[in-house]
Amino acid sequence: MLLDYPAAHSMDTLWFAVDEVGHVGVFFTGEDGPAPAGERGQDLFDLMKHVPGVPELDRESDEAWCELLESVHEYGLFRYEITEEGWWLPLQPQYQRATLPPQPLHVDQLPPSARDLVQEHAFDELSFSEAETIQPLHFMECQVAASWCQIPCGYLDTDGKTIRPVPGCENTFEQYVELVKKDFPDETRDLRFEMF
Repeated sequence: MLLDYPAAHSMDTLWFAVDEVGHVGVFFTGEDGPAPAGERGQDLFDLMKHVPGVPELDRESDEAWCELLESVHEYGLFRYEITEEGWWLPLQPQYQRATLPPQPLHVDQLPPSARDLVQEHAFDELSFSEAETIQPLHFMECQVAASWCQIPCGYLDTDGKTIRPVPGCENTFEQYVELVKKDFPDETRDLRFEMF
């Protein structure tokens, strides 16, 4: 699903997911990272109040929110943020693992309401412990944000070499490839474009 958010560069959001073994991850979209289709953003405070060991939090404090985001790994969550790799091409970005928790939180350690929150999105074919980068477009239907005035029609897969079409952009992908190769000949020389 392709959605155009005109002011997407100011619409940072969070979403949660579980991996194949039930470990919990939090994904921070930054300015224009892809998010699962229909995702409107989830509340970190709502989840963390159910996580064992987390102190009472002041949800009115921006500083408390930032500190919480920086410390989620201490409570067992994997944190992923948008990587800048590929910034020189008009691409949908991928997520880079920012923290590796010493003791991963399993979804079963949460009460039912919090379990439902994080299990809404699942990566059934990967482990957060092993996946340093994740491109959700490869695993699930996502909404993608416009990057300022355009919507990049391709994304860099986690192999770091393959450019695939964003779902919904298949009809314009060939034109996109021609333009990108023309405008970025040196940067695209070693990349593989998956044509259909």
